Amino acid sequence: MLPEKVQDQAIAVIGGNVSSATDPMDVYRDFMAVPEVLETKWRALQLDMFNGGVKQPRLAVTELQMFAHLEAASDKSLPVRLTRENMVNPGTHAEALYDILIYHAAIRLAPFVDMITHSATVNHGGGLRKEQEQVFANPCYFAQAAFAAFSQATPVNVEIKTPMIAAPMVLPELRNASRGCSYGSVDALAALAPDGSLLLSIVYRGSDQPMHLDISLKDFKGAHKAEITTLTADAPWSANSRKAPDKVKPAESTVGIANDHFSLELLPFSVLRIRVLSHH
Repeated sequence: MLPEKVQDQAIAVIGGNVSSATDPMDVYRDFMAVPEVLETKWRALQLDMFNGGVKQPRLAVTELQMFAHLEAASDKSLPVRLTRENMVNPGTHAEALYDILIYHAAIRLAPFVDMITHSATVNHGGGLRKEQEQVFANPCYFAQAAFAAFSQATPVNVEIKTPMIAAPMVLPELRNASRGCSYGSVDALAALAPDGSLLLSIVYRGSDQPMHLDISLKDFKGAHKAEITTLTADAPWSANSRKAPDKVKPAESTVGIANDHFSLELLPFSVLRIRVLSHH
């Protein structure tokens, strides 16, 4: 018989109620901390299950989305800073970063996280919207579609050196889950695809300024250029709509590789999928 806390343990961090006096960027920064907190808690849950007698513990993550609720400030003299227009939610660009960060965490914990499902596919926020017979994509749809290239790929080691960001801890349920959290401005995953190419998934969750990123390849002989799919936006709360269905959409580019090295300029709020073809 497993301990009760192992038999039925649901770990979810959502936003809770957030005051209208809150800086909208602080809400975004807190949501970027949630995958870090979840990865720590999932790792602890895996150990609990193993110690409780589960020899091959598994976790299914369902109804993935970021949620927070706007409420009026208790002090009416405070200026309104957070509105429905600038608060991140599943339809905004921030959801794209959030989802990929969760995927990174799940793969680092493999094979413990056995499944991840996003909440709905149409209208509820999972990727597509339909308004007045017009269908358009949420930003997270493009991020998920790009990440699908990692299907059947084999993860390989990644070493990251990046500045750290301290979560403001404005989300009540984040404060309940952690006393504090700092996370790297850049998070990355690498894998070898079945065709021999090297795939990189990079999330730059910085919010202040672009970042110069140097990438060095080790023990991989690739072609002389990398193919890049970039999804970015002017603000984390940017979103597509019926009238502006292409406001946030991926851009394709290439960059040259010399001596197993290449560099990128990352814009804030960016998700990148990079493919380096094998030299063979």
